[in-house]
Amino acid sequence: MNTATQPFVILLIEDEKTDAYLVKWALEENRISVDLRQAFDGYEALAYLRRCAPHFTDAPRPNLILLDLNMPCMGGLECLAAIKQDLSLRDIPVVMLSTSHADRDVFASHDLGAADYFTKPMDIHQLVETIRILGERWITSGVTAREKPHAALRHTVELLEALPALPKIAREILSIKLSTDKGSDLLLKLVKKDPAILAKIIGLANSPPFGTSRKIETVGDAATVLGVNRIKMVALSFAMISSMRRKSAGLLNVTELWQHSMIVALAMDTLSKAMPPERRPPEEEIYLAGLLHDIGLLVLEYVDPDLSDRFHAARLGAGAGRPFTELEAEMLEINHCELGALLAEHWNLPETIIAVLRDHHSGGVAPDAVGQPLIAMTNLVEKLLPPFDMSEHIPSGINIEEWLALGIAADRVDELETAIRKHAKEVVSAPT
Repeated sequence: MNTATQPFVILLIEDEKTDAYLVKWALEENRISVDLRQAFDGYEALAYLRRCAPHFTDAPRPNLILLDLNMPCMGGLECLAAIKQDLSLRDIPVVMLSTSHADRDVFASHDLGAADYFTKPMDIHQLVETIRILGERWITSGVTAREKPHAALRHTVELLEALPALPKIAREILSIKLSTDKGSDLLLKLVKKDPAILAKIIGLANSPPFGTSRKIETVGDAATVLGVNRIKMVALSFAMISSMRRKSAGLLNVTELWQHSMIVALAMDTLSKAMPPERRPPEEEIYLAGLLHDIGLLVLEYVDPDLSDRFHAARLGAGAGRPFTELEAEMLEINHCELGALLAEHWNLPETIIAVLRDHHSGGVAPDAVGQPLIAMTNLVEKLLPPFDMSEHIPSGINIEEWLALGIAADRVDELETAIRKHAKEVVSAPT
C-alpha cells in the first residue's frame, strides 16, 4: 500500500466514465491509495499537465499517467507523442491501459515512449488482478522512487533475461577460429553478408590511422590493411552494439558512441605497440575491450529509455563539464560501468572483458587483477580523449606512473599522446 506522506498522483486519461470508475474501484480493491485525477481526452490531459488557466492552474503534477488509446478528439498515441515531445513533461512515466491487444498498438506505444502497456480485461476480477500488477510495478514502487530517485533501475536490471540474447551473427563470429585459412574465409564471407558490418569494416580500413594510399572497396582488401583479428573484433562489437539499439532514437547519440569506442580501441592499440611484448594484451582483446567499454550506456537506454534521456539531457545541459561518474552517482543507482558488466556476464563474455567494462573508470585496480593491463589502458586513454569524443568528461591529468605501470618509457609519452590525439581528430573528421 502507498504510505508516502505526499500522495501519489495519477492522471487517468480515459473518455469512458464507466471504465474510469472501474479503474478507481480496482485500485481500492487492491488497497492502493492514490490521488486519482481524470482527463476525458488528449486535449484536456495536455491542458491539465500544462496547468492551463482557468481550470488547471493548481493541478498537481502526476507521478504516473494512465492513458487509453481510443478516445475522441485526440487519440492516445497522439496524446502520448505530445507528452514525450514536451521537455517539461517527458519524464513522467506513461502507462498505456487499453482494450486493444494488437501488436501494432503495443509497438507503436513503445516506439513513442510509453513505459509500459496493459490490456484492460472485460472481466472485473481480471481487471483487479491487472491493476494489482500495474500497481506493484508502477505505483507502490513509485513511493521508493520518489524517496530515492530511480531506485527501481537496479530491480529492472535484475531482469536481464529481458535483454536480447547474444545476436546470432555475434555467436557465429565468436565460433570462428582464425588459426586456419578456412576460418579467415568464413569470417570474410560472414561480413560480406551483413551490409552494416561491411560498411564499418570498409570505413575503418579507409580511415587515416591506417594510412592507405588507395581506396579500399572490398572486405578482402580491408583484411590486407586491418588483419582478420581486427576485423573479427570490429564485426563482433558492432553486432553486439547494434542489438541494443532503440527502435526510436533517444538523446544518446549512438553514432557518436560508436565513433568514441572506435577511437578508444585504436588508441589502446597504439599504446600496446609501445608496451613490452610480455605485457601486451592480445590484439583481439584490445579491440573488444575498447569497442565495448561503454556499452552500459546502451543498456541504460534499453532498460529505461526515459531515464536515459533525462541523464543525457543533464549531461549535455546543466551537467556539461562535470565528471560522468559524478553525474551518474547523482541521477542513477547503478552506473554504466556496472550495467555493461552485467550485460557482458549475461552474454558470457570473457572475464577480462567483464572486468574492463566494470572497472575502466576505477582508479587503483591492482596490477595483477583480472582485466589488467586492459583496465589501465582504457582508463588512461579516456583521460586523453575527452575533447574529441561524446562529451564524456573525465578529470584529466595523467601521472607518469600510469605510463610506467604499462611498461611505457617516459621519453615516449609525448610522442604517444600526440599520435593518439592526432588519430582521434582524424577519425572524428572522417566522413561516416
